[in-house]
Amino acid sequence: MKKQQKISKIIKVSVLSLLFAVTAVAVPAGIRAANFDSNADPDVIPMLNGFASLPQSTLDENDQKAITINNDATPAERTAAEGFYQYPFSMTSLATLSYAGGLESAYAAANSAGEVSLVNTLLAQANYNSSNSSYLEPEWASSDNAKGVYQYPRPYCRLPQINPMDGSGCPTTYGYPSGHSKIAWNEGIGLAVMLPEVAPQILARTAEIANGRVVVGAHYPLDVMAGRAVATRMIAYRMHDDVWKAKFDAARTQLRAALETHCGMTIAACIAANPPTKSTADSFTYERDHLTYGFTQIGAGGQAFQAPDYSYELLEYAYPTKTQAERETILTTTAIDSGYPLDTTGTGIGTASIGWTRLDLGKALTWTDPVIPMCTVPGKETLPASDPGCVADPANPTTLNFELPGVASGTGTIGFVLSGACTSAVSNQAVAATPSAIADKSVLLGAKFDVACSAPGQSAQVEVRLDKVYAQSKLTVYKQTGSEATDITSSTTISTQTVNGAQVSVVTYTLQDGGFGDEDATANSTIADPVFVTFSGTSADVSGGTPATPNTGYFIDGKNYVVVIVVGIAAALSVALLLRGKKVVTNKVR
Repeated sequence: MKKQQKISKIIKVSVLSLLFAVTAVAVPAGIRAANFDSNADPDVIPMLNGFASLPQSTLDENDQKAITINNDATPAERTAAEGFYQYPFSMTSLATLSYAGGLESAYAAANSAGEVSLVNTLLAQANYNSSNSSYLEPEWASSDNAKGVYQYPRPYCRLPQINPMDGSGCPTTYGYPSGHSKIAWNEGIGLAVMLPEVAPQILARTAEIANGRVVVGAHYPLDVMAGRAVATRMIAYRMHDDVWKAKFDAARTQLRAALETHCGMTIAACIAANPPTKSTADSFTYERDHLTYGFTQIGAGGQAFQAPDYSYELLEYAYPTKTQAERETILTTTAIDSGYPLDTTGTGIGTASIGWTRLDLGKALTWTDPVIPMCTVPGKETLPASDPGCVADPANPTTLNFELPGVASGTGTIGFVLSGACTSAVSNQAVAATPSAIADKSVLLGAKFDVACSAPGQSAQVEVRLDKVYAQSKLTVYKQTGSEATDITSSTTISTQTVNGAQVSVVTYTLQDGGFGDEDATANSTIADPVFVTFSGTSADVSGGTPATPNTGYFIDGKNYVVVIVVGIAAALSVALLLRGKKVVTNKVR
């Protein structure tokens, strides 16, 4: 018998939410204030209340995911998950460093020596048996009482397909949101902000611990997702509170010093010498998968993200020199899409309660700013390459002379000349790797540039000027589409020309917006052109090159825009044309 319990307590939820709101202390977002009290209940019911209006299809999906995760768990996963059940009640040390490689070993040594007491007290012990706000998890009444608001029975109380944890009966407490998950995420997020270098691994491990609640049948995925969101808000509020920020500062300083002592080197060097046991890529994937659990989106995707109040505090240690606005931009850039269950984007409930389920801290804490190409025109090196002022003498481009990394033989550069109606660049995007289809070939050139046309459907002629003369029969030109590479040599002209006083091979082809050579095949006034040139010959098939004045940069419609293009065998870099003109008193189930 499977009987869904559709949430219909809207009046009760609204009344309780109003009561919590009356007692909450409202402090505007902004600079950390000495009088900000993170113990004051901000009322978390609005941020959780998307649960009250979920369609039956989502509740059905929630059930099925709970059943699948529970039924498909291996014996080892069940054993680990049952261990997680005791997680908040008996921890005396950190549990979320399991994938941190050398840092995990260093922490174990420091912990045995009693050298990391501050972080243990703050993040581990302070997360269980808490009965007041002297512990990390603040005593927010709205959070403590949320289960009673929604009264949604646990999986093993209503789904006969669930294999319950040994000895578990049907408790009097409800499922949504998960208290164990909230406790785990308080530690995991708190530790990740202190050690952003391994934040993806810490957060992946925390997601694994929290998922254990689904494995044993005590919670649904939505319960776990809600627990994470509340914990994220709690840590952000603690970091905004001067009293608690001081505790974080002291614990972080002690932890990082102890890790470096036991590693015998800097944290960065320690990670390099003994890498995490779970790769960053795998950690990103696992963490992000458990942000949404793969639920079907029920709201509009693509809605703008606004960083919730004080969330920028979570990035302070990772980016100490960045402003609040810059940190919020990172959170916005790395956030997941809108529309997943529990997302409150677009509901108008206020910035304090919107966005917590969309934060991807694994990505945010390891964010790197995009590299902005700088102008290489003499005397203008402080300008971005895209600045209209980054222009040399348009009548005499051969005056540019630079020592640039070379191609096959280690010398020379690649030049691009565009003419026609599409000659203004709109982006500078790196090519991650040579397409797998040509990974076994010697790549002379790997480049990508997006150019703008004055109207849809227009075209441009491209000249690719190589650094030497290569036997034409040994050159192949490819266009990239996704991970595929298409041989377009027959649609190009390969000739030998004199460029800056040297004989070089020149590949010429025509791009059309929405047609040949346009990666997105859409007439939208923009042409995306990823191109690769490979060479299958030997040194006997190469001659010329070494111009007296190096051929550097792009010559576009009478103006020379210079960008360094680093190209090499089996490693292609992209180029772009540049724009012209704990809380529980007893062992109750949480």
